[in-house]
Amino acid sequence: MKFLFKATTLSLVTSFSLLTTTDLIANSCSKSDIDYYLQRGFTHDQVVRLCAITAAPKATAPINTTIPSSPQYQSPNTVNVSRRPNNVPAASNQDQVYFQTVLKATSANLTSSSLSYTSKECVEYGEPDLAGLKDKVCANTRVTLPFAGLQIVRASKGIFLLKKQELLIKGNIKREYLDLNAYNAKKQQIVRTQLPEQPRQLDLPVHKGIDPKQVAAKLNKYIK
Repeated sequence: MKFLFKATTLSLVTSFSLLTTTDLIANSCSKSDIDYYLQRGFTHDQVVRLCAITAAPKATAPINTTIPSSPQYQSPNTVNVSRRPNNVPAASNQDQVYFQTVLKATSANLTSSSLSYTSKECVEYGEPDLAGLKDKVCANTRVTLPFAGLQIVRASKGIFLLKKQELLIKGNIKREYLDLNAYNAKKQQIVRTQLPEQPRQLDLPVHKGIDPKQVAAKLNKYIK
């Protein structure tokens, strides 16, 4: 047992040493930041890439926080994000790596006009069984987010056991099904109904432990 504890400690110390000797993260991540990412399952390479660019959102124009006109209550962790006019930058390799890392996606592609990513999306259907579980069907999809007209509706951190984190966007969103023909007609219809090809809104799939507000700030640079 002592050997296992020592081996685990040595592994964490070694990982931290490798990270802190990387020039890319010298001024971007603190020890607590690195520990935070490692504890949430990010690999050494992912943490290096994240730390190399986590400072980037701070250099952009700040997210505008507005008071909603409706009386609907919003958590203090919720931010209303406005669109940035003009001055849309060209897509950078750093931002490409950033979205590839923070999104729960198998791949991501960033251009000056859109962000697209592929991922596995799952939906539940039917009546729950004795354990309260429903049947589930998953489909590989490609989602494209054109920056023209894209709006960030809400970016909020999650609250443990109370609510999930959220990065809600709306615009001319397009979804393509990559393997829907592998399912029977019933399951295809379920996917098409719950995962429409042109959703009005979409909760961008951000990894747990990544602040949706920071992702919103990065995305906000490109919105026209």
